[in-house]
Amino acid sequence: MAIVTSREFNQNSSLVQRQAEKEHVIITKRGKPNLVILSFEEYQAKYGKPKTLWEAIQGCDTDVELPEFDRQSFQFKEPDISEWE
Repeated sequence: MAIVTSREFNQNSSLVQRQAEKEHVIITKRGKPNLVILSFEEYQAKYGKPKTLWEAIQGCDTDVELPEFDRQSFQFKEPDISEWE
C-alpha cells in the first residue's frame, strides 16, 4: 500500500494512477488518511457491478412510493431551441 500527500497527488496524479493499478494508494490531508484510490477492477470485485441511478433508488429502503417506470413507452420530447438564438 502506497501513501502520498494531497500535494504529491496534485503534482503527480498520473504517477499515482499508475501506482493504484498495482496497489491501493492512500492520500493524506494534513497528515491524516483522507482518500483511497484503487483500480476499477478491484472496486468491481469488492462492491459488484455499478448500478444505474434508477436501480439504486429502487433498492433503497424508504417510505417514498416510487412510480413504475416503463422504458419502452417513455417518449423523449426534443426541446424547442428556436427562441435561444
